[in-house]
Amino acid sequence: MVGFRTDFVLTYPFNPLPKSADSSPNIAKTVRSKDKQMTIGIGILGCGRISRHHFSAAQALAPRAKVVAACDVDARLLNERCDQFDVARRVSAVEELARCAEVDVVVVVTPPHVRLAVAQPLLEAGKHLLVEKPFTESMAEAHAIVDLAARLGRQVAVNQNYRWYDAIIHTRGLIQSGRIGAPTYAVIHDCVWRDEVSGWRRETTRLALAVMGIHWLDRLRWLLMDEPVAVSSLTGMRPTLASQGENETTTIVEFRNGALATLTHSWSSQTRGRANFQQFDGPQGSLVLSEDAEVTLYSGEEEQRWSFARDFTASFGASLRLLLDAVESGQEAPHSARDNLMTMALLEACYLSAAERRRVEIAPVEGQVW
Repeated sequence: MVGFRTDFVLTYPFNPLPKSADSSPNIAKTVRSKDKQMTIGIGILGCGRISRHHFSAAQALAPRAKVVAACDVDARLLNERCDQFDVARRVSAVEELARCAEVDVVVVVTPPHVRLAVAQPLLEAGKHLLVEKPFTESMAEAHAIVDLAARLGRQVAVNQNYRWYDAIIHTRGLIQSGRIGAPTYAVIHDCVWRDEVSGWRRETTRLALAVMGIHWLDRLRWLLMDEPVAVSSLTGMRPTLASQGENETTTIVEFRNGALATLTHSWSSQTRGRANFQQFDGPQGSLVLSEDAEVTLYSGEEEQRWSFARDFTASFGASLRLLLDAVESGQEAPHSARDNLMTMALLEACYLSAAERRRVEIAPVEGQVW
């Protein structure tokens, strides 16, 4: 069985959307002072290709926030990114970044296997964190970061940015308002061509599910507003790609309230995403999403359709903005690391199921989640 430690659940009742600060851990409400009009200093740890979206997102939040420092062991990458976004403070070690007094929040864009090692000194230095997904490489590391943040009164959120596309916000609103009734079935079909020819993603043995599949697993939780209780998953690795991890996956997820979901996710499809779709069925209707840009509601013979822009960088900005809201209010962020523990548990269960070729149950969470 995969899931939460019992002691963690009992100590910190799991609630990703607390109604009051009293239901959250002891989270500091101030950022360097009680003046909430001051600019929040952002540090970015890791200057690889995805970091440019974090730099741009923070820049768009001015004057509320500003990137004041960046860190990378690769001097070329560090200088290239800092020159691009006019960042003066440049450091090569996480300990140096932790000592930057002007940094309040650090965006962690490192490979997953070093997340705990870098999170610890940053949290101990009083920084709040926005961590890229996947949150960590293991549940033990994820719990360690969540425990440390709770003990120190720091906020940690995970950049599950696919929650914040306009089409997804609209879809969740339709489901919440009962337009399809209580969801009973979901399908996510995401088959692309994606070859990782360099960097940690080329070498990792956890690829499609951990890098992109985690977005879809998290989306099932987010849109169904329910928690998984069991999973059955199969993975395959075709020699068509340079990367070393799985590139073809099929997963069935069972949810607490009875809904079933299937995720078909491939990185080696010549459809290259052109046939992708997502579907959410209920007794009163069905919702179909096309590439996070178009939402169609089917009810009997009737159809309603909405179109949205798919702004990738803006979704990063929403993740950061919601974390800043949480830091200033003392409320736990909706994409908090505590919330992400269940997404991580679902991912772990997928890999265990695939390795042992069996159905894996996921430990229940005490208390009402959604």
